[in-house]
Amino acid sequence: MIHWEEIFAIRIPHGYILQIFLAEMLFFPILEKRSHFWLRFSFGFILYCLLSVIATNIISMFISGIVSLTIFLLTICLNFFCFKNRAKEILFCCISAQLIQNLSYNIECVIRLPIADKMNDIQWFFLSVGVMLIIYFLFYFFIVRRLNNQSIDAIDNTTVLPLAIISASFCYFIHFLFQIYEIDNMWITRLPFILCSILILFVQYGLLIYKRKIEENLKLESFILQGNKQYDTLKSSIDIINMKAHDLKHFASNLQQGEDKDKKEAIEEIT
Repeated sequence: MIHWEEIFAIRIPHGYILQIFLAEMLFFPILEKRSHFWLRFSFGFILYCLLSVIATNIISMFISGIVSLTIFLLTICLNFFCFKNRAKEILFCCISAQLIQNLSYNIECVIRLPIADKMNDIQWFFLSVGVMLIIYFLFYFFIVRRLNNQSIDAIDNTTVLPLAIISASFCYFIHFLFQIYEIDNMWITRLPFILCSILILFVQYGLLIYKRKIEENLKLESFILQGNKQYDTLKSSIDIINMKAHDLKHFASNLQQGEDKDKKEAIEEIT
């Protein structure tokens, strides 16, 4: 029998609800908001939190290890509800946020697990929040603030987006295995995750910058080509004008040989 208090119970894994949401908020300035954004955001955030608790509690009764994945999928729905960017742009930002949160969480685990028996819940809370804020700030300062809405236009469906999806799927799958085999409390298992998250983020944004540079170079080449065409057209026009002016000058010179003095003066003025 299912009890209502179990469905609405808030547990430690539900901390992921705010962690992933705050990570996704880093990308809010570069996403294009829908009309009535704040109304959508307020309603969507409340619904997101409510569904994240209820859905994960119900799912956990039948299968374990997918709490964070369920919450993450709900955040994607929230982003689609609030922003009108293309699907690949929203997915890219959400997956980047997931990698940032994953990096923050694993760094926290490396610090906490060796001394977990000496920490109380309050100390754990402040450690988690402190590490999260530091990692989020560093990522925003060095990467996100340098981006804009045009930057994520360089995301394509052949390299950048597939890499992001594969990396996020890999992280969730490995975390799922850790929980199944009950080795997620071993701090040494977190070190590969930290390195993996950092490398993926660097590669992901390196590819994004590379694609953007290629597009900028193509636009510059197109501009130069257009300028060369305009120059050729202008040069051709000038050559024609010079030729006509030479013909006119030669014609005027012939007329100047006449005897009519007034005609000569008029032609000299034209020349």
